[in-house]
Amino acid sequence: MKTLILKMALIFTVIAVSATVRAADLISYWNFDNGGDGTYILDDGGVNPAKFAGGGGGTFTNNTPNGSAYAWAAADDGYLNMAVVSSPADLNFERTNAFSVVGWVYRNDADSQDYLISKQNNTSGQFRGWAVGFDNNQRIRFFLWQDFSAKILTVNSDNNAMSVGTWIHVAVTYDGSLDASGVVLYVNGVAIKANIQKNGLNTTLTTKTTTPVNIGGRANNNGFDFNGMLDDVAVYSGVLTPAEVADIYNNGVSAPTVNPISLWRFDGSAVDTADGNNGTVVGSGSYTNDAKFVSALHFDAAEGYVNIGDKENLNFEYNDAFTIMGWVKRGDADSQDYLISKQNTTSGLNRGWAVGFDNNHRIRFWLWQDYDTQILTVNSGNNAMSLDTWVHVAVTYDGSADASGVHLYKDGKQIVGNMQNNTLTTNITTKTTTPVNIGGRNNAFSFNGTLDEVAVYGSVLTSSQIWDVCNNGIRKKGTMIIIK
Repeated sequence: MKTLILKMALIFTVIAVSATVRAADLISYWNFDNGGDGTYILDDGGVNPAKFAGGGGGTFTNNTPNGSAYAWAAADDGYLNMAVVSSPADLNFERTNAFSVVGWVYRNDADSQDYLISKQNNTSGQFRGWAVGFDNNQRIRFFLWQDFSAKILTVNSDNNAMSVGTWIHVAVTYDGSLDASGVVLYVNGVAIKANIQKNGLNTTLTTKTTTPVNIGGRANNNGFDFNGMLDDVAVYSGVLTPAEVADIYNNGVSAPTVNPISLWRFDGSAVDTADGNNGTVVGSGSYTNDAKFVSALHFDAAEGYVNIGDKENLNFEYNDAFTIMGWVKRGDADSQDYLISKQNTTSGLNRGWAVGFDNNHRIRFWLWQDYDTQILTVNSGNNAMSLDTWVHVAVTYDGSADASGVHLYKDGKQIVGNMQNNTLTTNITTKTTTPVNIGGRNNAFSFNGTLDEVAVYGSVLTSSQIWDVCNNGIRKKGTMIIIK
């Protein structure tokens, strides 16, 4: 059990079906242990970071069960908003979706109604969504709305379940049954009484909403901002069992780890130190000490690239999830060039993937089935890439065949992506026998500048993992490449 001083744990859960929770079931996990610029809250379990919004301002504190926490001194001090960075579709639950919410809570005020986390629209006629919160009777409350007055599911604990001035661990799971009988509350890993307040959901109306997810608030500063501290808030895509709830209480949330498929450090060669997809430098490429780490690969006047060859473990299908990243120092603002690609440019066979840049200084991600009609393209805003400056670029794609599954990162932070094309189908392949090029595309569009630590992963890295790589590099332990 975690060592706590005057801290008890409570877990609120909705349970009807037992399910084994694996790392893949963890959608998002905000541990507040590495805040970036002080307000950028990393997601250690997924791709949903948040930033502070509204009110006077929260702050990081070490008065916490585990690492650091996020604190608000008063009820109007604001909340954490996912929409500042992105609008996460994976937290937009339908009434039939099973999900779980957990988190450590320290309340300052017994007389307030506030929220741990929510995604809820309070507009008349569109009052939809879900929330976990607390009221002035110190009750834990779970809400699932289709409409405010009648079509709502609400379950709460007995009065005084939430003490003021002490840490309490809260968890909520919902089984997708549309019925309050699926709600169970836990304190310190032990089931307690749950009270049905409303049980009026129907099978036709949606609970989905475009309102952003808020941590410590509801519906964008609607007078319900949290007063106190929050730590280790997590959302799962399935139902946690009693044993899993107890394990999270005792041992914390387990975030996923991941290893790259390929990693080219360019420390004097184009060797792949992760998997042996070694490359050959073509043209003007040369190694330089003007590097982010030991050495880097420099291309002068857009006349070179690295040929990796046709590698099957880098030959992604449209339904494969993957992540691309690397350090980039561009030397030319007027060119279109590439970090890495595997793309056939032959008419009728224009398939593959690429991460590159254009003459508007934008980061761009492409996934092709056909050049003119079946293509997915997402780019950053203009001027995202500076010249003659090292910039860490990362792109994740979740295999959904949709632009909403693409996330762009600059210097470890997620940035807003602009959908340019979104016309992939599910019956044409994106695979191609064209070689992988670093610093080029199909032996053309050569990069003008310097590249370092280019890596490819066979899964979606979390925002926290990308932040860690950007700030600490990809480290090696034994014979495996790992992100710690």
